[in-house]
Amino acid sequence: MASEAAFRLGSEAPVRSLTMVENPLPGPDALSHAGGAGGRGGASMAMGGLAASMFDGATTAATANGGRGEAPALSPFYQLHKASSYRSSANLSRIMLDLETGFANNGVQWRLAGPARYACDTFAHGAKLEFSVACFCAAGAGNGNGSPQEIVVDVAPLCGCRAAFASFYATFAADLAYAERRPGQKRRFAPPPLDAEVDVHVPAKARNAEATRLCDMYRSKFSEQGGDAARAVAAMASAPESAELFFSDNEPTLLSDAVAHAAACDDACALVACATIANLAVACAGTDAASGWLKQQLPTLKEQLEDSECAHVRRECLRAVSAMATMATSAENANANANALRASIVRAGMVDLLELEALAGAEEGRACEDHVARSFANSALVAVRA
Repeated sequence: MASEAAFRLGSEAPVRSLTMVENPLPGPDALSHAGGAGGRGGASMAMGGLAASMFDGATTAATANGGRGEAPALSPFYQLHKASSYRSSANLSRIMLDLETGFANNGVQWRLAGPARYACDTFAHGAKLEFSVACFCAAGAGNGNGSPQEIVVDVAPLCGCRAAFASFYATFAADLAYAERRPGQKRRFAPPPLDAEVDVHVPAKARNAEATRLCDMYRSKFSEQGGDAARAVAAMASAPESAELFFSDNEPTLLSDAVAHAAACDDACALVACATIANLAVACAGTDAASGWLKQQLPTLKEQLEDSECAHVRRECLRAVSAMATMATSAENANANANALRASIVRAGMVDLLELEALAGAEEGRACEDHVARSFANSALVAVRA
């Protein structure tokens, strides 16, 4: 990219090449700081250039569309994300209602970040994902009188695992009424299934060495390696064949202890740890060792449900409690373990919390409704009252 000085026009403020800008679009607040930009000549882009061209007029209609503003025109300089954008002929209010319903159905926390624009975050496949959703009027689309016919919705990943985002977006878009259906959009964040005829035997010494190595990495929570290890442990917890990494000789391993310790920490550490507990509850709650260990985690899960400010932590706690309450009872001793887990949930004083989380609507102090969390709370309530 050329230097900034190469674009300086006399005493004018510097102007960068618009075709190479990759940053997210500025919001309408940028207009208030752009009044001093060059205002002479057709080449100068007054009032902030791209920001003015895309958001001018939208700020004056901020009260339109239920306070969500009007969609700005799509600038030819804006680069859409091909894998996560779509067009719709529906009107803006229906599209935004559809998006907000999709957010609730997929556990997305969101806030308005400008006219017809959302700032979002979610938790999927062991990764915290941040992304923006922006709606634009399609440039050049009209019905003869200048009225736009199409709305372009662009979902831009900002932070987090891109593979996890691709899988999340495929699920999210499939839940939207006005999103385009793309036949190739079937990617899922999961390994290919192992052939049932392949007998994989891991020696005990190698398994114990791997568990020790993972435990050391997991405890390095302030390093990038620790975060990657936490995601790996959460993924392995969902596979029944990995149960021996967490429970050996009917006793929890050091790795299980590390997960339990992280679940009681702050939200950054507790999020993946609570997801790991939920995965273990789904995969192996029927075993004696896992059942006893899961009972010990109920006070931690209750504390996080009561005190955590992170909606994703609370949802993973509810998923864990729901998995304990609704575990399958096909094995001989699984029925006894299931009854013991349900009794432990009641004795831990979780019923009142579950009733609160099962209520429809956003709780006071929480801006977004979460249908996923509510379904976990409802399923747990039905199971413990059966």
